[in-house]
Amino acid sequence: AKRARTAGGAGAERAEEQEADWEEARFAVREEVQAYWPDDDAWYPATVLRLLGDGSVRVSWHEDSSESDMPPDYVRKVETALEWVRMPSKSRPGVNYWYNTTTGVSQYRPP
Repeated sequence: AKRARTAGGAGAERAEEQEADWEEARFAVREEVQAYWPDDDAWYPATVLRLLGDGSVRVSWHEDSSESDMPPDYVRKVETALEWVRMPSKSRPGVNYWYNTTTGVSQYRPP
């Protein structure tokens, strides 16, 4: 399960609570995105919850609804043409499945 990851250090809590300027934001709150999870070296579907003052993005993972604060280069927009995403199974190593980023449907066979 993905769990909250936050940057440490002085002022991190203050920066976490500040919202980024809407005019400069790359992402919108509630926008469907893909976020990079380095432990798996994979991009996963997520939803933007908050834009933080230090430029990072708080996301909620579609897989388990946990939240993480991600650096902006770990978050990317979902291309509209990329409706189906091939993803590794967490419960069955070596097995992949297809996840529909629009509907949330998962299946083992390619669409």
